[in-house]
Amino acid sequence: MNKRFLLIMLAFFLICCGRKSPLSPPAHRLPLRVILPKAEKREGVWIIEGEIVGKIKEYKISDVIGCIVQYSRFSLKNPPCESCPIYLGEEKSIKADVIKGEKFFLKMPWLKKEGIYYMKIRLIGKDNSVGPPSQLIKILIKEEKRL
Repeated sequence: MNKRFLLIMLAFFLICCGRKSPLSPPAHRLPLRVILPKAEKREGVWIIEGEIVGKIKEYKISDVIGCIVQYSRFSLKNPPCESCPIYLGEEKSIKADVIKGEKFFLKMPWLKKEGIYYMKIRLIGKDNSVGPPSQLIKILIKEEKRL
């Protein structure tokens, strides 16, 4: 009786425990990414521009319907160290035209609070597929003193 019980329990744990999903990435991943992102402030609004690379022949740039901005904001008084890993805990999904010509172009009017922002950009395709993240972008926002 004890052997039968142990065999049933062993079979139960082998069937119920462990990872069940495949180890490969999903097939609907967007093969385009933003590289060389540059951030600058124009007319009071922060703008990120960059190049788009990837399988452009297989997937049209015009099929990009938006992007995901993963970011974190740190205080100017307590910035992270240069070699510290940075956790990008906030996320903003933007369903808008982020392509200008053949390049990435994003206006970010919501970036107003003083601080140091770290962010990565991921493109979104028509079928809601998501591309790989861009390089880490650092934006320093200081409060402007008015007279």
